[in-house]
Amino acid sequence: MVQNTLHVYQFLKLGFCWRRSLFAVALIVLSAHAIGQDSARYAALDYYALQTPDNLAHSTDTLVTYLLIPAQNDLEKARLIYAWVAQHIKYDANAINANKPADCSAMKVLKKKKAVCLGFAMLFEALGTEAGLNVRTIIGYVKGERRNARLKNPNHAWNAIEVNGRWILCDATWGSGYAEPKRKGNIKVIKHYNPFWFDTSPQQFVLTHFPDINRWQLLSNQVTKEQFEHLPIINSLFFEKGFSTDTIFDKLLLIPKYEVVELYQTKGHWKVDDAQPAGFLFRNQSYHFSIRSTYYDRAVVFSGNETHFFDAINGYFDIDATAYGRKLSIFLIDSKRPRKAEATFSYKVMAR
Repeated sequence: MVQNTLHVYQFLKLGFCWRRSLFAVALIVLSAHAIGQDSARYAALDYYALQTPDNLAHSTDTLVTYLLIPAQNDLEKARLIYAWVAQHIKYDANAINANKPADCSAMKVLKKKKAVCLGFAMLFEALGTEAGLNVRTIIGYVKGERRNARLKNPNHAWNAIEVNGRWILCDATWGSGYAEPKRKGNIKVIKHYNPFWFDTSPQQFVLTHFPDINRWQLLSNQVTKEQFEHLPIINSLFFEKGFSTDTIFDKLLLIPKYEVVELYQTKGHWKVDDAQPAGFLFRNQSYHFSIRSTYYDRAVVFSGNETHFFDAINGYFDIDATAYGRKLSIFLIDSKRPRKAEATFSYKVMAR
């Protein structure tokens, strides 16, 4: 485990890894996030971990022995451990709401099935070590609900795992669910498995996680803490819906007010094949959008005072729209339930 100062350890034990808005938007559809693996294989491993008998989860050795049965390589070992931790350990909202320290030792977390971020990371490290993996607990920072906020103290913990000669990053805390605000600043935790935060690409990971030791960015061109603080709030939904930072990563770092498209979680599945990743469009300019969905069959584009309708053809929306007014938004509709149109993404419209 990466050693850190006592005050940082205590800070994490108090649960300040929680960042309410960003953790809340981590909710995504249950599609497996797979790099170099078939998504169906990951889904099968996730289900196997979910079905782990409770009587095997009282010690690290019996739990790991069971979890590794279907594993074919180190990456699958790590995935099974991630899936078990994220699906069986709940974020300790009581510790947060009461502002009390939480016991983050692996055995205590395994017994209580509750933890704050440091407890998630330490249990993951203990299980990974038991499985013969080289695992590190990484201490660092995550972005909160405000962009450009100064991050003075480390406020989160996650893991790095060495598999097949390379290091990968994962955050089982963010993979475990999301929070809903309650009265007096308290939170309610909703369990909802999020596979995105396993083997997340370093370029995506650094948009939300900044390690206290720079080498754990796993990037050849490292991001500075000041750049990290100025990054916009980007959650996993951006990537799950088909967008990428490949063409805008440098702009995110160099342009202080650069934004990405605003996305909304929906009940029905949809994915983007072609759309602007930036959060703004130029007024009076035409843009193309290509969206896949077998759930929705009609799209509505609101652009300024204009409204345009598009029907899906063989599960695809092919949309050409011109940006007017101050905002362009796209809603998707299931014609069987036309009153339940759902916003999918939205852009600000600006003059050149």
